[in-house]
Amino acid sequence: MNELFEAVKTEVGKFLTEKGYVKRGKNDFVKKGKLHKREEVITFSSVSGKAPRPDITSINITSGIYYKEVNSLDKKIIKDFLNSYPIVSGSIGHFKNENSGYFSVPINQITQVNRVSKEIIETVELGAFNLFKKYSTLEDILKAIDKKEDWLKDYHKFLNFRESIRLAAMYCLTYSKNEAIEWFNNNAPDNVKKVETLELLKNEW
Repeated sequence: MNELFEAVKTEVGKFLTEKGYVKRGKNDFVKKGKLHKREEVITFSSVSGKAPRPDITSINITSGIYYKEVNSLDKKIIKDFLNSYPIVSGSIGHFKNENSGYFSVPINQITQVNRVSKEIIETVELGAFNLFKKYSTLEDILKAIDKKEDWLKDYHKFLNFRESIRLAAMYCLTYSKNEAIEWFNNNAPDNVKKVETLELLKNEW
């Protein structure tokens, strides 16, 4: 166990608890929403240093938005690793409006815990909370995809057949089953299983 990592996680965890997040497992803090079983998840991880500085630990934080009902609909059509994936996730630094980028902070002394914790909290507020506020509903996410916002480029710039099923599930929950099927028929990339998948959407949803 890395004592520096645990000390920082404890300090930042106090802040997250005050904001309504609950610790789940060793490294996740989660805030649940009722609509479509939304979950906002902030995850801690660490990487131990290597030569020539094995004493340095790098602390990384990611944030993600999950909709368990999207995953449930998705799973009725196809069962794979994406069934448990978030709708959008990434380094908390990536979701800042200014000076965005991958966030990682080094620490190698116990005296640095307060400073490092404050830096993480600031980035959580500017990054993770910014993501959660900007996409507070599934409809926000769908509108952002229509606008081709960069944080959601997997659903427009790099849209593939598999992601189309997840996107159709979002349409189903936000609007209706018929609109989801219509969207999938018109927008999902051509695939040998497209007709078969359309039938599954009609029957399983």
